[in-house]
Amino acid sequence: MTGSFCSMCGFSLAAVSPPPAQQPQYPQPQQQPPPQYPPPPYQQQPQPYPYQPPGGDKKKIIVVIVVIVVVLIVFAILALVFLGGGATGTCVIRWGGGTPTQYLPGYTEAECDAYCENLQNPLSCYWTD
Repeated sequence: MTGSFCSMCGFSLAAVSPPPAQQPQYPQPQQQPPPQYPPPPYQQQPQPYPYQPPGGDKKKIIVVIVVIVVVLIVFAILALVFLGGGATGTCVIRWGGGTPTQYLPGYTEAECDAYCENLQNPLSCYWTD
């Protein structure tokens, strides 16, 4: 065998030689669709703000009423403590010797006592409600 000619068969080697080496062509793998899973169990979608759970309004109303009642009780107690003795009544002054009794309305007990201390010789001086 010399060159590109076959002396035994009389053919050109180029005619009988295989084509130049090529990469073998393999079929492209086919993309399988993703497996179908069953749908997830029902889940409640988050609600947009201002979602409130059922019964939330009743609880808020009860809390507000309780707070208001407590505040009113506290104010009533404070009023009794600080204003006790602040009620007005009448300061009664009795004079002797035919002078009529004086009735001075709108005085507190402390004001009547202070007024009575400044009087000269009343028969009696007291506060009444």
